[in-house]
Amino acid sequence: MGVRVRIRTQVTPGDWIKGVLASADSGSLALVPEGAPPVGARTLQVPIESVERFELQTGKKHHALLGLI
Repeated sequence: MGVRVRIRTQVTPGDWIKGVLASADSGSLALVPEGAPPVGARTLQVPIESVERFELQTGKKHHALLGLI
């Protein structure tokens, strides 16, 4: 929980829904959409059956040593 995700659903086949994963169970995903206010963040409940594609961000590439040489 708390990782960035993007999903594509049957309801919005051409658009990605991007946000932060709040919870997941066998029936639905709950995520806080990008651009939602940080205080009192609203969650978006998406049924598992409607998810066509799910992508999870596992990390970022860092180039901390670039330019040291």
